[in-house]
Amino acid sequence: MAGTSLLNKDCTLCGRCLQACPLVKATAKEELSPRAKSFLVQAMEQDIAVLTTRRAEDLAALCLGCGRCGEVCPQGLAAPDLVAKLRAAHPGFEGWLWKTWIKGGSALWPAMARVSGLVPNSSTPGSRRGMIKALDGRTSLTPWLRITSMEPSEGYAGDKQAALFPGCFAGRTRPGWLAKARDILDQLGIAAPEGAKEPRWDCCGSTLGHAGLRKEEIKAHQHNVDIWRDLGRPLLVVVCASCGHGLKETALDRDIDWAEGEAEMWRESVVWLSSLIGSIHAELLDNAPEQVRYHSPCHARPQDPDKAFLARLLGERFSPGSDEACCGLGGVLQLAAPELSRSVAAQLWTAMAPTPGAQVLTGCSGCVLQLTATAPKNTAVGHWLEILA
Repeated sequence: MAGTSLLNKDCTLCGRCLQACPLVKATAKEELSPRAKSFLVQAMEQDIAVLTTRRAEDLAALCLGCGRCGEVCPQGLAAPDLVAKLRAAHPGFEGWLWKTWIKGGSALWPAMARVSGLVPNSSTPGSRRGMIKALDGRTSLTPWLRITSMEPSEGYAGDKQAALFPGCFAGRTRPGWLAKARDILDQLGIAAPEGAKEPRWDCCGSTLGHAGLRKEEIKAHQHNVDIWRDLGRPLLVVVCASCGHGLKETALDRDIDWAEGEAEMWRESVVWLSSLIGSIHAELLDNAPEQVRYHSPCHARPQDPDKAFLARLLGERFSPGSDEACCGLGGVLQLAAPELSRSVAAQLWTAMAPTPGAQVLTGCSGCVLQLTATAPKNTAVGHWLEILA
């Protein structure tokens, strides 16, 4: 492969990423590891015939995008960054289809959900039908907790203004989440920017970038930054960990026309809804479950605000799942290798081992979609906003 190297630094092949990668844990296949990806790219760039170039590129692009490898790599290498560059350098049908799926989701997702009954049924958790049905806009949980009072957390009281970033999934299929989020902001006394109409936010850009769709990622970033500026640079509140991660990563995009100091201002403006809530009192309704399991999204690491919030809100009913488990959604990997996605999800459910009738909460739209599609029978999954009456 001629041209500029896709690797910012050489991988030392130390193997620390093997213990962190959910794909390796689920399949025991080292060829799927971040280390193997780096090795293959190094070999291709040196014209070493490890595999055919096309096969090596396909194998190197099998990545969930969770970013766990970057947390442990002494070189600071992260497979999602490498894979995004590889996919951008060698675009394929999956990338085009993913762009169509994300950018055209306002019309496509509801339509697909309506015809989900025509998709052949399958007993396999994570089947196409299960994934599509999860887009139908109906939530899985019946509210069982009523907030009686709450105050903003330290630093967010007073005349703070905040814009709610809906994200692709909630904006298109879960308007109830956004209605509850706005109600919480109202109760906290955190107002929307004065005179602001409901802005037409774009995708956070994260899933587009991971799919190698760099032009679309830049366009989404710039569009969102322009809206934020027009609103007076308010707090940007998220109800999805992946959106929060993607928005914060926008600050690293050098193709945005940032003013001096503005990128850091943007990054600091992105906040999780739950982190705005300080003291809170609530009452349980009669239908409250005995135990609630929680899935911590990869993109909420290392400090998951939703997990900390629910732990103090629910007390003994709260049971955190393993922080090491990834849901396996994987973005464009759903098209390239859905069986790998299902394998990772199966490992999560084995580790979580929910009891019959248990409820599983999370704070990420993608995780809700994947967990809903792969959940064991009699296990309900939802965003934590769904439990609020």
